[in-house]
Amino acid sequence: MVMAASKSQQNESPEGREISPSTIGFNGRNRNGTFAKGNPGGNGNPYNKRIATLRSAVLDAVNENDVREIVSTFKMQAKEGDVLAAKFLFSYAIGAPLSNEEIMRMRNDREDVIRQLPYADLLELAKDLIEQEQQKKLTPKIINV
Repeated sequence: MVMAASKSQQNESPEGREISPSTIGFNGRNRNGTFAKGNPGGNGNPYNKRIATLRSAVLDAVNENDVREIVSTFKMQAKEGDVLAAKFLFSYAIGAPLSNEEIMRMRNDREDVIRQLPYADLLELAKDLIEQEQQKKLTPKIINV
């Protein structure tokens, strides 16, 4: 049996805090759950200004030669067997390795692109001919005596 929530429970968040009713539907969202017209939005990240100031200070303090020296240090440490230095260096130089899902998606996308090429029929024909030739080489010839 499902019990209806009391009126006081309907105005509480999952953490138990009181939720003030919104003038634009429930929490500024319409029936579809999207933001309703007139929703003022949030305040944004309160630390953005501070972070921008700190990043600016770091950029002012570091020049191109400093970065080259730091990368060179990581490179030497990686060559000496420091796995963390190698991982850090490769993560910026090469990027993160692809997941299995990304690899499979790329393979499927490539096959879709090949199928859409104007000469896709010729490619399929060539594949079939190559497969037939390979099967001929593998199939033993029967000699009638």
